[in-house]
Amino acid sequence: MLSFGNDPTVPWVEKYRPMSVFSKDFINQELILENLRFYAKNAQRSMPHLIFSGPPGTGKTTAALALARDILGKSMRKDTVLELNASDQRGIAMMRGSIKAFTSTQEFSNVPFKIVILDEADNITRAAQSAMRRIMELASHTARFILMCNYADRIIDPIKSRCAVMRFKPLKPRHVKQHLLEIARREDIQVEEDCLDALVFVGQGDLRRTINAFQMAISVVDAVDELTVDIIHDLEGFVKPSELGDLIDSLTGKGKDAFSEAISKATRQIHVSSRNLVIQLHSSMKKHPIAKDQVAMARILEILADIDHRLTKKADPAIQFTALITRMWQILHQGNSNT
Repeated sequence: MLSFGNDPTVPWVEKYRPMSVFSKDFINQELILENLRFYAKNAQRSMPHLIFSGPPGTGKTTAALALARDILGKSMRKDTVLELNASDQRGIAMMRGSIKAFTSTQEFSNVPFKIVILDEADNITRAAQSAMRRIMELASHTARFILMCNYADRIIDPIKSRCAVMRFKPLKPRHVKQHLLEIARREDIQVEEDCLDALVFVGQGDLRRTINAFQMAISVVDAVDELTVDIIHDLEGFVKPSELGDLIDSLTGKGKDAFSEAISKATRQIHVSSRNLVIQLHSSMKKHPIAKDQVAMARILEILADIDHRLTKKADPAIQFTALITRMWQILHQGNSNT
């Protein structure tokens, strides 16, 4: 881990970022690390271009920077490493501009090659990817590319065939929790078990997001005296567990006003991230007795997926929440026309 001492202004995602592929602080990617350690030791002779594919927050950027640092050592600087985010520039101009200029300039005698680290490479247009393929061919003796993406199938085959594709696995909750415990130990912080579980849940497998949530939660402790599960959910835009329980009780209730209460409770949650509510309902319904009815559960999961898709397309959350509750109500109360 990188050492920033006790500087409270340093984000924990940077303070506890592994700085070498030989670090023991990487989580759950051992097979990939074995390959990267081999490349770090034998870069000049055997390192190919690389594609790091996998969900956000699983260590792709950290691994790329750590590998570059291990290969280049003290020679790691702006003229030996080019770090770009494809979400900023997606087209051919980026390829013909900064990337081509960087890879075509004279190489240095004290480094095996230059390194191009390109994040969100799956956002690059196909035309730009074709241009990049040509640059990779021309610069094969002077540069190596490390492309990072969420979905490797969005990278064109001519590029994939020139790269070693490394698929980063989703992080297991128990590994994320262990990492939080280690940070708490190093920061000399006491955290209750249920709060750690809440942090793991709101992080949704994204370690970067989880650590940021942890640091934010700890920063408000002085103001609220005690860190609670509700505070963590509130800070991260999730429905408080008690309020989620009330909503589900209304969904399954049989009183004459239960349906309108469920609609009201759902629309009151518009202040939270709308997609987070879908995530929470998905998690809760899998534990609900209705899960034993496979047909009903399949329909509920289909509804949640449909609403989630609509929300990504900027649909109105109030309308979508109303539709979600209505459709789930119909499934949960099928055959009970008098409720």
